[in-house]
Amino acid sequence: MKLSSVAITAFVILVGASSTNATFSIAAVDQSTGAMGGAGCSCIYNLPQYPPMPFTLYEALYHPVPGKGVFVTQAQPPKSPHAVYKAATKSLKNDAEPKDIISKITSDSVDPGEFFNTGLPNKGVRQYGIVDLKGRADGYTGDEIGDLNVLDGFNSTSVQVYTEKHYSPNANVGPGKNYAYVAQGNIVSLNTVQTMASAFERDDGCDLAGRLFNALNAVDEANKKANATGTTEDNNFEGDVRCEEMNGYPGYQAFVHVDFKDGSAMHLEWIVEFNDWSNKQGIEANNTINPFDKLNEQYKAWRADHDCPPTSGKVRRRASVGSDLGKPWFGW
Repeated sequence: MKLSSVAITAFVILVGASSTNATFSIAAVDQSTGAMGGAGCSCIYNLPQYPPMPFTLYEALYHPVPGKGVFVTQAQPPKSPHAVYKAATKSLKNDAEPKDIISKITSDSVDPGEFFNTGLPNKGVRQYGIVDLKGRADGYTGDEIGDLNVLDGFNSTSVQVYTEKHYSPNANVGPGKNYAYVAQGNIVSLNTVQTMASAFERDDGCDLAGRLFNALNAVDEANKKANATGTTEDNNFEGDVRCEEMNGYPGYQAFVHVDFKDGSAMHLEWIVEFNDWSNKQGIEANNTINPFDKLNEQYKAWRADHDCPPTSGKVRRRASVGSDLGKPWFGW
């Protein structure tokens, strides 16, 4: 779709000011315990010359409905409050099929109009994932996400708008056949979503927290292996493609979150914040820029306090370090 120069300029200013674009995530449930959760990563960072982002990736992406399921929003989700969130929440509460919820929230009646005068329909720049405690799941990726990110400077031949519905509608994942999940990504390398899905399905995650952590961490492990063997230039990079060019890591912020049936939660999060764009290279050189290193430390600390499988979710560990950004409303 060819856009006017005015629309392109306006879009670049808007998106550039918020430093947002791409994300990969996974949402899942454990029917045997009633636990639900999600994990995600993005090459989003906070710079002093731009207004502070009002949401963290976790807050912008993860929307649980207690006792029912999880709704994930990324790419260019609508600003909250919006009819999309109301419709999705109400539908999950009413036990609607995830595929029917997707159809509803991508309808013209719920999400009409175009995105910021670009000529692209709002629903075309959204990405959603839904999974419920009945073991049902579905995902959606708008057809115009690629066009939107080309406007933001990506070469059309290098942009990977990719999602796979690696979910189990019959909740037949794991030895107890009790897990269901949905994984998705946009502007990520081609293997990213499959890597998360494969790791989640492996039996080395003893509970939902372990499986979600393993799923997200597998992307970073794949990168470390590729870096060690010198194969990152052979299309073996995994994660948000913007970070491939910057530092070769999957992203600048990441989280893993689980809501337990008793109302408690596990929360792990690390956010990289640059104090000044001019010293970005110096920060990159000290290896603290990879959020997965800190996320690993946080997970080990949490696991040390919780049996595997955990006997309860009594301890809520909100281990967020680096920056408390709040909530960007689009561009994930």
